[in-house]
Amino acid sequence: IHRAPAPAAQAPRFAMGKALEADNASFQERGMFEYHLYELSERTTIDNAEIKQLSLFSPVTAKIQKLFIYDGAKNSKDVAVNVEFVNSEKDGLGLALPAGKVRVYKRDTDNALELVGEDAIDHTPKNEKVRLVLGNAFDLVGERRVTDTRSISSHMNEQKVEISLRNRKDQPVTITAVEHFWGDWDITQKSADFVKKDAYTAEFTVTVPPNGVKVVSYTAVNKF
Repeated sequence: IHRAPAPAAQAPRFAMGKALEADNASFQERGMFEYHLYELSERTTIDNAEIKQLSLFSPVTAKIQKLFIYDGAKNSKDVAVNVEFVNSEKDGLGLALPAGKVRVYKRDTDNALELVGEDAIDHTPKNEKVRLVLGNAFDLVGERRVTDTRSISSHMNEQKVEISLRNRKDQPVTITAVEHFWGDWDITQKSADFVKKDAYTAEFTVTVPPNGVKVVSYTAVNKF
């Protein structure tokens, strides 16, 4: 699973004498100038050498989407597991979320909560999208190969790429393959549709059958 790195400035310099504890006290959020303040609604007591955890807001139910992302330039084999949600009131949130670590748990067959990953988020106002990286999928594998490259002119070359996405699950899975480019580029041939996310990124989203393989191939021309 993915673990969020702890900021160096917040690393403890000595061992704490007591375990992390929860508290029922809550915070009230309010705007101040161009910022958000979180005020503790009542008093709380912290014992010597104690770390106490306070709830920033009450539990809510929010709509999330699980995404499988393969980025061969960043990791040649692993398919990352992401969850994405919109911090909106209609989706269950709509809160001013301060920067910090977010842990995601899933209830197991014995009803116990198991940590499935964590990530760090930036300050996130309401109605903005949040994406968390939770780890890598055990049963999904990606492989990216450059099958051919040639020079068309002194300022242009052509490259053929093949992406193999393997699904070892018993159900179909949708995977997004992310490709990065530089300079002026154009995809002249493709085996699957893609979305141009920005000037340097294309995304191919395909469904891989159960215990099957989906191959995405394309030819791109780069001008430099």
